[in-house]
This record gives sequence, structure tokens and C-alpha cells, in this order.
Amino acid sequence: MEFTHGTPCWMQVEFNDLDSGTEFFRRTAGWEIPPGDPAMGGYAIASIAGKPVSGIWPVPAEESEPDAIDVWISVDKIESALARVKELGAEVIAMDGVEIQQVMELGKQVFLKDPSGAHFGLWEPITFNGIDVMMVPGSPFWFEHLSPDPATSAAFYANAFDLDLVNHGDEYWTIKVPGAPADAYGFAFPQQDGNTKATWFVSLFTDDLDKSADLVRENGGTADEEFVDMGEMGRFTYATTPAGVPYGLWEANLDGMD
Repeated sequence: MEFTHGTPCWMQVEFNDLDSGTEFFRRTAGWEIPPGDPAMGGYAIASIAGKPVSGIWPVPAEESEPDAIDVWISVDKIESALARVKELGAEVIAMDGVEIQQVMELGKQVFLKDPSGAHFGLWEPITFNGIDVMMVPGSPFWFEHLSPDPATSAAFYANAFDLDLVNHGDEYWTIKVPGAPADAYGFAFPQQDGNTKATWFVSLFTDDLDKSADLVRENGGTADEEFVDMGEMGRFTYATTPAGVPYGLWEANLDGMD
């Protein structure tokens, strides 16, 4: 799959307990997860039917960081994209003192914190574009940025990547690539009580929300029992991993989203 400049291309799940975390997504999302590559700090690429779907990162013990799901945005030229987001208030989270990292022959990346405090990455592909499977159970379906000020966050990303910003009312915004038939990603207030921290949020596709929610609960996670009726777009529920990382499950009516 190819991704337009300024749109999400990759997700990465970060685990403190690697064995428990990977087993959770194997059982609930059907991910195939190989052993991590020692040359990449234990990094692994999860797949569905052999196609890349998510990065898997074991959090180094000395970092004491919580489990998380992060999102990478595809860019045409990482140097100019980095300069632009820094100009608009993003801060680089340097890895080993280096801003832009070359990831073997795969691509170039930089990890940042946007003005709202949410972490995100920029990815310039060389031989690896990112997610290669969508619209199948367990694959990423919709990306959202949640923050206490979604309008400001939406404007940051629209300005950073020169994309169109659409307001849908009820404090919800989407980014749209000019000329594209569908929106690329959304911006909203955090929906769960007590959660005011800005973060990226990923919803996974499911063709059976009841079954997927049950699997999450059976494997130590949580899933709201009251599903959200999205009308023609299907049904949705909030879920968390056993470590408490939030994500979504979306039984999408693809015909209703044309």
C-alpha cells in the first residue's frame, strides 16, 4: 500500500511485558508476531496473512515507560516535514541523541511530541511503506487524535502537511487529502471519563463486534458493553489491553462509508 504525504501509515504497540502483550493481540486480533530482531532492539513486525500491520516494540527496562500505541505519518521528504512541524510547535524526542534516524534500507524516521503533548512519528519510506493490509479483521481501520482542544490539534496537522480540514459539528474534525474520496483521519475530545491526556487512538476493524469484544474480555482486556451505534457506518466500542492501553473495535459497514 502507498500513503499520501501527511496521512497515517503505521502503528506501533509498545509493551513492558512482551510475552503477555503479543499473546493478547495474537488471540484477539489474529496477528502473526515473530520473535523480535536483536539487531533492532527486539523490534518485530506483526502481520495478518503475511502482510505488515503493526510494529511491536519491547520497552527497555531502563526507560520505565508505560505501554502505548503510537502512530507514524508518511511524508515525502522527512527533512522538510520535520522543519515544518517544529516551526508549528512540535518537539523532537531524540533517539540516542539523533533527530532523524535511518532504519536500515526501510526508511527514515523521527519521533516527536505535538503541541498538545501527543507523541507521533514521521516516516519517509524507502523500501517499506507501512501497513499493507486494511479492511480485514484485526487490521487498523481508523486513526484519531484525541485531545482537550481538538480544533487546535486538527489545525496543527492540516497546516503541517497542507491538507484540508473539515468540521463535522459536535466538536469533531477530519483531515482530508485534496481530491480524495474519503477522510484520512479524525480529531475529537477524549471520550472516556477521566482521560484528558492528548494521544493518538487506533480502531481495529472487525466483522463481528460482539465476538471481538468477548475475546478482548476473555484475554484480560476490557471492552465497553454498550456499543456505539454509528448509523450507516456500523458499530463501535472502546477497548483496552490488559495493561490499560485504549484502542477501538469497529464493526464497519463498508457500504455505508462509500
